[in-house]
Amino acid sequence: TRYSVRDRPALLERLRSIERMEPVIERQEYALGTVCAAIPITAGFTAAAMAISVPLDQEERLLPAVERLRGEVASLLRSFVFSISI
Repeated sequence: TRYSVRDRPALLERLRSIERMEPVIERQEYALGTVCAAIPITAGFTAAAMAISVPLDQEERLLPAVERLRGEVASLLRSFVFSISI
């Protein structure tokens, strides 16, 4: 979309400016009329992300949903690590 980051240096600078484990938020970059937040998930050297998108007019719902998702993922990862270490 016209809001998308189009060049690599700008994208890398944007990613560098975000604190580790902080949600990455984009507004209408993937699809017009939506906002999205992604949380990083790391396990050892493996990295992934989970994201939630909502309609732009419901943006106030995004951060509470992301915080809940982050809590659920953290809980799941803790139980996974615990089960491996036994």
